[in-house]
Amino acid sequence: VDMRWHFKDRVKDGVLRHPADSEAWKSFNQIHESFGMEPRNVRLGLATDGFNPFGNMNLHYSIWPVLIYPYNLPPWMCMKEPYVFMTLLIPGPKGPCHDIDVYMRPLIDELRTLWEIGVETYDIYVKQNFQMRAALLWTINDYPAYAYMSGWSTSGKLACPYCASNTLHRRLSHGSKTCYLGHRRFLPSDHVWRNQGSQFDNTRERRLAPKRPSGDDVINELSELREITHGKDGKKHTIFGFGKDHNWKKHSIFFQLPYWKTLLVRHNLDVMHIEKNVFENVIGTMMSIDGKTKDSLNARLDLQEMGIRQRYHPEEGDNDGYSGNLSRCVNASERNISGMKTHDCHELCAKVLREDDLNLLDNQIVITLCKLEKIFPPAFFDIMIHLTCHLAWEAKVAGPVQFRWMYHVERYLHKLKTYVRNKAHPEGSIAKGVLGDECLIFYSRYLHRVETKFNKRDRNDDGGQPSYDTSLLSIFSTPGRAFGKGVLREMSIELHKAATHYVLQNCDEALPFVYVDNVEESHRLQFSNWISKR
Repeated sequence: VDMRWHFKDRVKDGVLRHPADSEAWKSFNQIHESFGMEPRNVRLGLATDGFNPFGNMNLHYSIWPVLIYPYNLPPWMCMKEPYVFMTLLIPGPKGPCHDIDVYMRPLIDELRTLWEIGVETYDIYVKQNFQMRAALLWTINDYPAYAYMSGWSTSGKLACPYCASNTLHRRLSHGSKTCYLGHRRFLPSDHVWRNQGSQFDNTRERRLAPKRPSGDDVINELSELREITHGKDGKKHTIFGFGKDHNWKKHSIFFQLPYWKTLLVRHNLDVMHIEKNVFENVIGTMMSIDGKTKDSLNARLDLQEMGIRQRYHPEEGDNDGYSGNLSRCVNASERNISGMKTHDCHELCAKVLREDDLNLLDNQIVITLCKLEKIFPPAFFDIMIHLTCHLAWEAKVAGPVQFRWMYHVERYLHKLKTYVRNKAHPEGSIAKGVLGDECLIFYSRYLHRVETKFNKRDRNDDGGQPSYDTSLLSIFSTPGRAFGKGVLREMSIELHKAATHYVLQNCDEALPFVYVDNVEESHRLQFSNWISKR
């Protein structure tokens, strides 16, 4: 039943809550109608990343597990550990780099079989066999692994895979790094900032935003390039024109999947690391944190060399910071910021997305980047800052980021690290640990009288027994005890309505009625009274 959720029980109101609501999912079903007509066919996501299995980080050792996530499940089950499958474990001590295609060959062959033929599967819900097929929707990886999976190098002058050969770059001679400016070309053609060269790089912007390459565009471009053989016998050659006309390091093995070129998003940008790096760039520069700030003497010298923002050119005895050292307000001794949680970075990554909001966000991101170009030095604009202009488009096409970012993968890698008991054979320890965990998960589904992770008590169950009738609403059925002595207070009408609305919004019995009244303001004010009359 859960594998059919995306087809039968999903709310279809134009809001993005699940990959099944995304344009990428719907486009795939339209192109491959025979696959989309069977709701039991499985849509998959593939994730991989390297990690050090030992506690000693000074020892260089990298193991790369390859994980598969089924997307047919509802949001409260999707991406959870019991439904993650480790299909490969690439051994260390060195990472596979671009030779990862050699290890991926068995998995690609199985994916082709699952697409072309399928596998006979028993459906316990209808008690009959059917031919189940599967398709890989996209990959999930950090930015270095993005290069290994896609074949497009994510370093150098053409580091952006969406702008591709049209990536605007500039090598900073004093900062010894590449910066990525020119975000005015993403603005509307009649925007006033396109003519304000004095506030940017002393040029007028007439170029239009680059077109994102489709699967056919990539295949046509790769067909003109020499294919590189990878593995121990493969010679480490560079494709002609690399770094100037293109950034291709290889022909990705994923294009051997018959449907791969039809996907709208083949490899996801990692929102987890992008938001973290953008957050650190902004805070580090604004507060002049040592090792984090992008405003240094070399950055000022680059401004002077480019002939822009003369007021920020370095002078003898001048302060080299854009702002005062605000870190003294945080930690006067260390002049640093600590204790930041990941929530501080991804507060705006919502679980529910609306297409109108994403269209507005897509425009606002470009305007924000242009404003930053007028304030911060060029050294501030590394590739992570530039990639933010593509995040809203990805969210609009592929759906909410919680199904496509690396947080779930990183947590699972931490779990794999706990399996290592024999440090002489970490791969064997991880393989046995995963196998044992899969066996326990399988058997626990049939142990109904034993507490398992599938039937354990609620997290907030403290063993108390409520004095009220628990058969009325499920939200009041959780046992609990009062924390301290109760205090009587009189509630206003507004507060009572707000509390009633909150309870009903989080009650399973009221969910079928939530989407009937879809006007947000009237829904908030009138829903509790309306449902009481049903």
